[in-house]
Amino acid sequence: MPLVNRTFDQLIDFTRTSAATFVNSSGNIASTPQSRNLLTFTQEFDNAAWTKTNATVVPNQNPAAASLGSELVTNGDFATDTVWTKGGGWTITGGLAVRSPAGSGSILSQPIALVAGRLYRVEYTVSAYSAASVQVQFSGGSDVNGATRSANGTYVEYLTAVGGNNTLGFVCGAAAASLSIDNVSVREVVGGWNVAPDGTSTADTLLDTAVSNIHYAYQAATPAIAANTSYTVSVFAKASTLGFVTVGVSDISSGSLYAVAVFNLSNGTLATSGAAGTGYAVSGTAITSVGNGWYRCAVTVTTGSSVAFARAIVGINKTGVISATAGGLESYLGNGSGILIWGAQLEQASAATDYTRNVGGVFPPRFDYDPVTLAPRGLLIEEQRVNLLLRSQEFDNAAWSKLRSSVTANATTAPDGTVTADKLVEDTTASDTHFVLQSQTASSSTTYTYSVFLKAGERTRASLQDGAGSNAIGNFDLSNGTVVSTNAATATITNFGNGWYRCTITFTTGAAQTAINCRIFLVDTGTNTSFTGNGTSGIFIYGAQLEAGAFATSYIPTVASQVTRTADVAAINAPNFASWYNQSEGTILVEAVTFKPTSVGVTVLAVDVSDGGINNRHLIGPLSNLVTGRTVVGGVTQVDINTAYTANATEKLAYAYKVNDFAFFRNGSQVGTDTSGTIPTVDRMFIGNAAGSAAFWNGWLRSIRYYPTRLTQAQGQALTA
Repeated sequence: MPLVNRTFDQLIDFTRTSAATFVNSSGNIASTPQSRNLLTFTQEFDNAAWTKTNATVVPNQNPAAASLGSELVTNGDFATDTVWTKGGGWTITGGLAVRSPAGSGSILSQPIALVAGRLYRVEYTVSAYSAASVQVQFSGGSDVNGATRSANGTYVEYLTAVGGNNTLGFVCGAAAASLSIDNVSVREVVGGWNVAPDGTSTADTLLDTAVSNIHYAYQAATPAIAANTSYTVSVFAKASTLGFVTVGVSDISSGSLYAVAVFNLSNGTLATSGAAGTGYAVSGTAITSVGNGWYRCAVTVTTGSSVAFARAIVGINKTGVISATAGGLESYLGNGSGILIWGAQLEQASAATDYTRNVGGVFPPRFDYDPVTLAPRGLLIEEQRVNLLLRSQEFDNAAWSKLRSSVTANATTAPDGTVTADKLVEDTTASDTHFVLQSQTASSSTTYTYSVFLKAGERTRASLQDGAGSNAIGNFDLSNGTVVSTNAATATITNFGNGWYRCTITFTTGAAQTAINCRIFLVDTGTNTSFTGNGTSGIFIYGAQLEAGAFATSYIPTVASQVTRTADVAAINAPNFASWYNQSEGTILVEAVTFKPTSVGVTVLAVDVSDGGINNRHLIGPLSNLVTGRTVVGGVTQVDINTAYTANATEKLAYAYKVNDFAFFRNGSQVGTDTSGTIPTVDRMFIGNAAGSAAFWNGWLRSIRYYPTRLTQAQGQALTA
């Protein structure tokens, strides 16, 4: 059994929270399945999707194996009343920062030198606590917050800085906050990277906190657990300062119902297992060595007729025992010790299957193929769209009105390879139109695209029209795949093989228009939609879609309600980014195609390398109808080399950067150079989208390559030819 499902590069974080269609390698329209893995952020245990109880998570690094950089805090012992900026209620006296009740949200802060993407160890002591809470924070840019503290104690936290972070602060969340802060320290965690089972530095460290209690992380299952069903929970784990892990499920309210197993990570054995609650049973356990001290620990649970558990748990265990309460987790006094974890999975199965990573969504990326040639087109990236039409494949349904026509359901093989395409048949009415329609509410003065898959039958021509005010018309010849004529619209026709064409019209609603009547007309000859029918002739129809936008996107099937396909979001983040990227010089190569037309003003990005914002970045892609290589530092454009954009063309682009030495290449030619400009510090690569904008690629990304050096003119031209 393979360790990891490698259908998508493990360096890339991909998110789409809905299903979506694509053309598969057989040339058929297919829908992405929901992942077997019912958990999200399955490698990012520091993410808020995982609730930590008496435990903390250090992402990607192991403090026990790392060293610490120099102290970044000035006057952290508050020996003097200097450096710190004091918000309402804060004073510095007697070697303490004292917070007395005052306005809520008041901050004690000082400037601090942080680098985006790096991990920092934050330590501080809370004393004289009597009310409310305090929270440590990195601010400037997006805030990075520590845990909320509402008791005396010395606290250690690990925070990863993001772009723009330049201030350390302590925030009181309520006006009544009364406490003191002392011994503040911030030091970079250096080295100690956790090498995960897939070879990347993406494993996390799960640490207990200094309380006498249970210590674990959990995530609620999505969708909800079913009764009388087998589920398997698994996680990759490795011993660190402790050597046992608890894996399983429990109810989300009290933890009194559970099914768990404890595994010994020192010798790769099952320590013990058990269950509590009516109908709960541990029906299988497995611990499998995957090398380098890592084990995949799995527990199979069979639910009863009454289901109470709703979360998967990964806990730290000190001695290898199961407690009789609290979800089977061991209660003990923590001291900052822990284990390494990676790759959690909850699946409806009687044993663990291949691990599949999920980030923020549970639907995989789409690798698209040409429906006619079957040639691979690459990773499909699209913005969010909504199909406003109902019963998009069921034209016999009452959602579609039949005017002097009828519909025969499931009359032929559809573009998805199933016999689900319908036939639109004219009746015998003389000298009149024959069509189906569906009306939907629309916004005035808004651009829409209406599309339908059509195939010639006895009739070889068809017309798509909006009959509600825009007078948009597109006439199509289905025998040779051409647009015959248009009115108040632009039209396209795309070959989908086996006689099928996807026909589209794009138009703008009138200033007072509040609805769109999506019509499919049978056409006699030429563009004649008014004729005497014979009662038997017609065309085949499938997959109608009405979407707000200036171009058609991939087909979104609907049934009884409108359906949203969420955006495709792909990025390479820390630490995967830092391991290969050269901040001082490099060359980024992209081969891609975008179908966004020039008529709407193109702003799409193939690659955006940034710090998570828009002020520090290298980017490649069409901006305002110019294909651009651009560098921005501190919000100021350093370099902008560009040339004209062409839609639906394969672009081979390369952007080379180095201080005062930039070049942009396109399809075998050097577009231009720039010998003046500085370099931003960045920590991530957005693929087919951009930080802080809706500049989605809307097309296919065939390849992305990176060279950690500024390539020469000859190399840039050769690699993009």
